[in-house]
This record gives sequence, C-alpha cells and structure tokens, in this order.
Amino acid sequence: MPTTRTILPDDLYRIQCLAEPQISPDGRWAAVLVIVADKETDGYAYRIRLCDLETDNVVIVAGDRKKIRSLRFSTDGSILAWIESAPMEKERICVLRVDEALQIHSGAEPISSKSKYEGVVEPAIVHEVFTSERLGKTFEWYPGKQVLYIPVLHVTHSDIKVYQRPHYKSDGVGLVELVTSEIWEVQLIDDPSRSTTTCLYEHPDAIASLTVDATGKLLVFTSDSKDKEFFAQEIYALDLKSRTGTLVLEAQGPISALAFAPDGRQIAWIGHRGPRWNDITQALWLTDVHTRDTRCTTQAFDRPVAPYGLGDVRPLQAPSQLSFGGGNALLFLASDHGVSSLYRLAEAGGEPQRILSDEHPAVSYFSVSASGDVLFTGGTPTRPDALYHWREGKEKLLFDPNSTLFDEIQVREPHKFTFDARDHLPIEAWLMLPVGNRAHQEASYPLVLVIHGGPHNAYGYGFQMEFQTLCAAGFAVLYVNPRGSQTYGQSFASAVIGDWGGEDAQDLLQALDMVSANDFVDADRIGVTGYSYGGFMTNWLIGHSNRFRAAAAGGCVANLVSFHGTSDIGPVFGYDEHGTHVWDDPARLWQRSPIAFAKNVDTPLLLYHAETDDRCPIGQSEEFYTALATLNKNVTFVRYSQGSHLFLTQGRPSFRVDRMNRLIGWFSKTLNECSFGGA
Repeated sequence: MPTTRTILPDDLYRIQCLAEPQISPDGRWAAVLVIVADKETDGYAYRIRLCDLETDNVVIVAGDRKKIRSLRFSTDGSILAWIESAPMEKERICVLRVDEALQIHSGAEPISSKSKYEGVVEPAIVHEVFTSERLGKTFEWYPGKQVLYIPVLHVTHSDIKVYQRPHYKSDGVGLVELVTSEIWEVQLIDDPSRSTTTCLYEHPDAIASLTVDATGKLLVFTSDSKDKEFFAQEIYALDLKSRTGTLVLEAQGPISALAFAPDGRQIAWIGHRGPRWNDITQALWLTDVHTRDTRCTTQAFDRPVAPYGLGDVRPLQAPSQLSFGGGNALLFLASDHGVSSLYRLAEAGGEPQRILSDEHPAVSYFSVSASGDVLFTGGTPTRPDALYHWREGKEKLLFDPNSTLFDEIQVREPHKFTFDARDHLPIEAWLMLPVGNRAHQEASYPLVLVIHGGPHNAYGYGFQMEFQTLCAAGFAVLYVNPRGSQTYGQSFASAVIGDWGGEDAQDLLQALDMVSANDFVDADRIGVTGYSYGGFMTNWLIGHSNRFRAAAAGGCVANLVSFHGTSDIGPVFGYDEHGTHVWDDPARLWQRSPIAFAKNVDTPLLLYHAETDDRCPIGQSEEFYTALATLNKNVTFVRYSQGSHLFLTQGRPSFRVDRMNRLIGWFSKTLNECSFGGA
C-alpha cells in the first residue's frame, strides 16, 4: 500500500462525480455522467461513460468542455440522446447509436474499480439532431419509435423590466424574464444524422418536464404558472393527435418529478399540495389524467420523497426521482433519519419498502429497466458516489471512479450518537475526529460545530469534503440534525416554525455540551460555522453566547426584516417560517434577527457570500458586517464575485477550494495550535 496523506481542498480537482445514471429499457446498456472540476477553465468537464452490461465493454463520450445533461435511451435501447450546452452557444440534442459506439471500440477495457478512461468515442458518430437558443430541462422519446419530444423555451429580454407579481427573481436565474414554450417533435430517419422537425404545440409559460404514455397518445408536462405565487406549477396533458392541451392539475406548489403509469390513465408526481411549500414534506401523488382525481400515496409514510444528506462534492443537485419499473410498482428516492435510499411502493399502495442494503446510505440517482433492473449511484461518509447495478435483490459494483485517489488519502468515519433534547425530542448528531479511533487519541482537539441550512435541510451519509478537510487540519467536527431538519417526519420538521434561535439552538448547544465534556475535545477552543440558515444560526449563537472562540458564517441571514423583501422567496418563506409579514409585526422579525444583537458579539467572525445570491442576498452579510465593523468588532468579510446561493457545490471550483482553505486558515489562526496538513 502506498503511503497515505491527508485530504486537501485541492483534491476537489481530482474527485470524479457521477450523475444521471441511465439503464436502457432492455437492460443491456448503462450510461452515466462523469463530472470533474477543471482547474484550467475554472469550470467543469463532462463525460458520458457508456457500458455494455453483457460484455463489460466501456466507451467514453467526451463533452469537449460542454455541459451535458438529460441522458435518455430510446425505448428500444438502440440510441442514447442527451443535451449539450456551452456559454454563448445554442443548446443542442445529440444522439449516438449505442451498438455502433461499442462495436467500433470493442477492444475497450472491461469495467472495474480501477478503470482508466480509454476508448473515447469518435466525434463523427455523435450526431446533432436539434438546436435551439434554450431547451427545457429534459426531453422524452416516443414509445417504440425513434421520435423525440423536446420542450423549447423562448425568453423575451428587455433592458426595461416591468413586474406585477411578487415572484420576480429566482436564485441561480436572476430576474425572471417573460418565457413562452413550444413542444417540438423530432423524427430520426434511418441514420441519426438525418431528422425532420415539427412544432406541435405552443404554451404561454415555461415547460419544466414532460412524459409520454405507453401508447404514444398523450404527452403530459409540468408548467410554471405566471398567475400563481412562488414556484407553483401546473400539469397539462397534450393530445398528440389533435395537438390540444388541457389543464389537468392546478398549481399549488413545485412539482419535482413526473411519470406516466403503465395503464396510460394515471400520472405519478412528486411535489407539494398545500399552503406551505417549504416545510411540508414532499409527497408522492397519483392523478387520473381524465377525471383529475388526485390522491396521496405516501400520506402514512411521513418522510420526504426526496434525497437528503448527499454531501458537498457533486456540482449537480440531485432532484426527486420516480419511475414505474418491472410492472405497476413505483420506485422513488426517499430519506429517513439521514439515509437516502430507493423505495418501492406496490400498485395496491401500503407502506413503501426500502429495497437497497445498508451499504448504500446516500443514494443520489437511479434508473429502472422494463424488467426491474436498477442502475443507481450511491456514496458513504468516506467515499463519493460509485455506480451500482441491482438485480433481483443483488447489488454489483460497476464503477468506482475515485478508488485510486482514496487509496492515497486518509478520510475519517463519523461517529453517530443520539440524545434527548430538553423536551425529550430525540436528536441525531455525528462527531468526526482527526484520528480514526477515539481510544487511540493522544490530545485534546479544537472542535468546529457545523450547522446545515434550510432550516429544513438535513445532514446524512454523503461524502462531506468540508468536514474531511477540517478533520485533516486537526479539528474535531460536530454536525447535528436539530429540530427543523428533514428525514424525521413532518412534526419534527415543523418544530422550528416560529422559533428560529429557540429550541433549535438549544439542540445544537446540548450536542456541543455532550462532546466537549470528553477529554479528546478542548472545550476552550471551539468554533462554529454554517451556511444559509446555518449562517443565521452562527450569527445568532455568537450574539447570545461567548463560548465560541471563532465563527464563520456563509450565505447568511442576519436581518429577517430586510430578508422578507429582498430574498427571492422572502414573502412566502418568511411568513411560513415566522407567522407574520413585515408590515404586520416587524418587531417579531427583529427580535429573531442576529443583527439586533450585534452589540453582544465578541467572537471573531468570518463572513463570506456570493454576490449574485438571490436566496439569501449579499446584503444580509453587508448589514451584519457593517454593524460589527462600526462597533469595532473583529470581523472579516469575503465577497465572491459570482455564484448563486448554491455556489458551495455548483460554483466556480476555484471559489469552492478557496472557501475550504479560508475556513481552515481562519480556524487555525483563531483557535490556535492547529496547522493544516497534519497527520
């Protein structure tokens, strides 16, 4: 075995991330996106890894520094299609005949955990069949034929923008433009280089996702609604013969996944149906396309039908997913006590059953063949995602792209513990130490408490590079799922409503009390950090306690009054969380704002923020920094010139690496006696 070393922030450039695995309907082929941070361009390089599951031959389709998304096999499995995009260029649909790619490269290496990228597909056999300025999120194949249905978006740009509704900007998008849509049909003729295109339908709003029934008669799609508030979406059915669209389900909240049932009458979808969208657990619904009857199939499940706790290295956010596979059973991702896994719901309903083993506590994506075979990606706290094949209860590792790197570096396993809060609510937490075994520790370590965002997010069992690099630098790391976190049911998630900085803060402090009472933690050298709501809580804690020697708050909330009017979700989220609008009871919001307690802060604070964050606008950090600087407090403010609220995982790689190095440097300086790069 080679000599191991500690993990470094720069290792982000070597970690290969997997996304959007796809298994062909006949179960013969597998494809997955491989994404790597590119230091030269300060962006991301995309590849498609295509595998013959019978022969284990593998070929690679290089993205040539273009972004790739929405891998889709044709219903006969013969063609793989995807969307390519690049800055300042049109988006395009590309297709590849699978047998042609693998036949040409029949000498490609067998798939294994030690595979190297060889057998790159020649550009000449990748064909462009459709281009547009902007395509929808995904597209679909017509059942049994080589025909594609593609949503096309048309954006009206103007230097003078006029708005007449509350939702006028969106994080990661910016100011909302006027968008209309079309659905195009693309028929491939003999060879993929030839195609015919027809516009089937025009729609007055943005089309997000679509699905086609097994008979090819109906196409169902989700649409944003200009007439509704904040991320509300509707479901429409398009008759492909008459080309007429009909509203099936009125908007009440965001819809994150959509699939046609084999009977051709029902559609399954994941989303919210209620007055609150941010704290209500996402559920799985069935709607009859013809009668519009809708019922929740997971009402008794009381867990979010979405993946949580997947870690911080993947530059794509894994969405909610569902699929009908191997009959009428529904497969979907759900999260329970921090574990994200694959569940199966029988046609008759009942309790969803988890089908994957405990070896996969952080499943991020999956795809199902017609016979029920599953291709999925999953990780652990000590290893980023690998690719697996599940068949009849047996799991097989297909591809671990990071095995070589993780043979070289040391990582730490978290130790989970559970305790009862002051009101006897059970709380889960995890502790990571700079050494692998607490019984062999030789010193007391400084500790950093890390707080997740949301507050309705959750830590889980995905690979957290931030935690690992802090551990490598000599810090113990404590992370907690306090009340308000997802994956524990609706009442637990709602327990923070109207009480930010109350019992949620006590949950965190109680966990800290428990670990700091041990000899291996130096209670005099404790830091705190968090992002988004975690940034709010960091600011709140140092305004109410002097036990922290140092703090770092990223993408924070400091003033709930101004957040109400400047965040893209401020009016609806602020009301849902705090029970009031700013014009009704500003005092209530001010009393829960960290900036109201700025005079009490004596803890050195590092603030960092992306300048194009519309979820928690940079003005939040500006206000808190200005207050502390005017009061002559020890405060440093770092501004990143680009990036949405998700810049920690999806932003420029150099910013992500800088942020990790900056946290390590800040806590090393302020907590003393810690040097980066220790054993």
